[in-house]
Amino acid sequence: MNAETEQKIKQQIIRCGNNAHHLKNIIYQIFDDQIPEIMIISDEASRIEGLCHDMIRQNLNFRYLSWFEGWKVLLRRIKRHIKVSQKIIKFDEENTYQAFPDQVKETIINYFQLQEEIVDNVDSYLNKLFIQFTDVKCDQFQYSENIDNKLYNSMDFNLLNEKNFCEDQIANLNDLVQVAVESCNRAHNIQNHVVPFQQKQGFESFAYELAGKSGEVENQFREIQKNLKMHSHNLHEMKNNIKNHANYAKLKVKEILEILNKILVDEKFKKSEPITKLCETINQSCEFFSTKINDQMITNTA
Repeated sequence: MNAETEQKIKQQIIRCGNNAHHLKNIIYQIFDDQIPEIMIISDEASRIEGLCHDMIRQNLNFRYLSWFEGWKVLLRRIKRHIKVSQKIIKFDEENTYQAFPDQVKETIINYFQLQEEIVDNVDSYLNKLFIQFTDVKCDQFQYSENIDNKLYNSMDFNLLNEKNFCEDQIANLNDLVQVAVESCNRAHNIQNHVVPFQQKQGFESFAYELAGKSGEVENQFREIQKNLKMHSHNLHEMKNNIKNHANYAKLKVKEILEILNKILVDEKFKKSEPITKLCETINQSCEFFSTKINDQMITNTA
């Protein structure tokens, strides 16, 4: 298996993880700890995201049977979490109450369906690779024809690096939520960049620390989304909560940049530039949420 094929396989897993991550954004906008189904779906998405990171941090080496076994086990675990989630959604139709709004339910169904297609696609190719042990040539890795291309392509979080933060375009509540979502996704993309380094000698501790701090940034922007969607009558309290989360996120971004400065001297670390750019844009949104958000933006739902 050449480097290009390895990259294609890992790109599928990264997008599966991005999908699970972004699904949590959607869940947090309707989050209600009084509804267990919502909490279960959120937890399952977190587990899928974590398992995808477990996969991409491993070097692919199909010459060893243990590598196949490790990846197949992780794929099976992801598939089981997907199936549990799909059962929860299906069960919602039989409830005496509605846990998920119809539009959100449809989105969740589509997200888990895409995850399942990706898992099945990668699993099928691994089976073909395994045949190479008997000297049968394996076809080149192909993307599944069943994958929803529009949704799949939207899970390329690297595109966020090409999108500038534009304060002048933020006019209403939906715009605020979108900024929080994109900032959350940028923080997750930092994890995508550093997770592969968690197995590289000399970078393990730095990579784990960077992943942990970017995860904290993620969580702060999810809390901002949740606050924005709570429709609180106490705007002062809402803005204060948002400001606190933004300031904490800004602190963690500062710590991420400080860690990067420690390892920039090592030319083997090639991921610093995109991470720095992601941090810069996240900082801009932190500054906006902590100092410039106003009542009119929150109350304007147009």
